[in-house]
Formats: sequence, C-alpha cells, structure tokens
Amino acid sequence: TLGATWEVTWSDTEGVVSGSQSGSGNSQWNIPNVPYTDTVTLNAKITQNPTGYTCTISPTSTTAQAGQSITFTVSCTVETGSISVSVTNDTLGATWLVTWSDSQGKVSGSQSGSSDASWTVNNVPYGDTVTFQAQIVSNPSGYTCTISPTSQTAQMGGSVTFTVSCTLITGPINVEVTNDTLGATWQITWSDTQGIISGSQSGSSDESWTIN
Repeated sequence: TLGATWEVTWSDTEGVVSGSQSGSGNSQWNIPNVPYTDTVTLNAKITQNPTGYTCTISPTSTTAQAGQSITFTVSCTVETGSISVSVTNDTLGATWLVTWSDSQGKVSGSQSGSSDASWTVNNVPYGDTVTFQAQIVSNPSGYTCTISPTSQTAQMGGSVTFTVSCTLITGPINVEVTNDTLGATWQITWSDTQGIISGSQSGSSDESWTIN
C-alpha cells in the first residue's frame, strides 16, 4: 500500500521457464507453459523502499508446480529517529521545564533543570511532528527570567534550542534625614556592590529622597 518497489524472478529445473516481474503496488500475473511435474523456483526482493519506511517481502524464495499459486506479501515499518534538544544561557540557575508530545500520540515526555542541558528525544516516526513547550518554573533570587521560544516543533532528524534570559529586579531605596532643626550641614554618599549605583546628597535641613 505504500508503494515499495519489488521484483520477483523465476526459473524452472528443466530450463524451460524463466522470467521476472517488478512493480510498486499490488499485482497478479500468470507464468504460462509450465510443464507438468516441472518445479519453478521463485525469488522475491525489495528493490526500493518508500521514503521513510523499511519494507520486506515474504517469502523471499519458494517453489511451485503447474496449477499452483504463490502469494508474496510486502510488509513495511516506519523509520524512526531522534530530535536533539538543548537549553542554553541558564547561567544564573533559573529552573525550566520542557515538555513534548507528537501528532500521532507515540512520543511524549518532559525534562527539567536549572542549568544548560542537552538531550535527545528518540523513536520519533518519520513524518511525525513533535511539539515542544518550554516555561520557567522558578526564578533565581533577585532575577526575573524568560525562556524562548516558548513553543516550537521539529521532526525526525531535527533539533530545537531554548534560550534562557534573565533581568535583574530593581527597586527604590527611600532615604530620610530628620531632626536637623538647627541647620547642621550633612552629606550622604552611596554606592552598590555591583558598581551600578552611586551618588550623594547634602543639605542643612530635614530632607527625604529616593535612590532608584
């Protein structure tokens, strides 16, 4: 039914009958002029597989005499392969989850981690499409992370890559100087451990401000 190309050859013990027949679908024919009591040997083989399938023909060899019939049966199995999956750029340890399932209901699974990782999804049938879904399930302290793309598809022999990106969470610091009722002149300076924020403020009275 898948169009495997086959060939059947035959010859007899008396050297009277010989020939061949090939095709890529169901076929039926007669071998004429077979002498009575003569034995004809028939050999069958697959000469070309349909794309994505491996086929066999059975039996590969048999014998028959005049008046008998022989049937050869072609059987095909779909080829399978793998898809390569990787998660990259998870340098801060965000926890991610990747799940997958296919359109034929034959392949499914999940993988989670909190660092860069790579793996293979095996036994993917030829022509089948596997959909991958990715999400961040836990952010590292002080960061908000995303993973992209959140969804993509691949087939046998393909590969998919997910990339983690994180941004530092920022917020204000409120600063206040109080009780400077006599007008003392003061100065406040600040800097952070990462070298991102620095500044100073001076005055001679009560004051409040925000470091963003």
